[in-house]
Amino acid sequence: MARTTLGKELEVRTTNQKGQLAKVTGPISEARVNITGMAAIGQGSDAYFWFVTSDNTKAREVLTKAGLKVEERDVCCVELDDRPGTAFDAANRLAGAGLNIDHWYFSSGVGSTSKVYFSCDNCQKATQVLGS
Repeated sequence: MARTTLGKELEVRTTNQKGQLAKVTGPISEARVNITGMAAIGQGSDAYFWFVTSDNTKAREVLTKAGLKVEERDVCCVELDDRPGTAFDAANRLAGAGLNIDHWYFSSGVGSTSKVYFSCDNCQKATQVLGS
């Protein structure tokens, strides 16, 4: 069974232009905060960045000081076996429970596992569905 925990992620929205990834990750790096999970996407004129860090409070502070608007929201973190089909199995169980996934991204794991972070309409229920 997967190990699932609740956490918080930071969301930053900027204009979609060259250099934005550096603009967003720079203050976090300079503050010596580790990014443990991250996703970024450009959609039209907007860019979206989602972060899970070793210190969200400090990351939020330095991003805000850099003039970026930061929102914090619930996120689920699930450790999955690093083998074919585990992402499908988890997604299928969440769908079967009637949960809608907003976004989903991978991070490195330890040994034979990978970490997956996702936001959905009910993280508490997702934790019960996937196991804790």
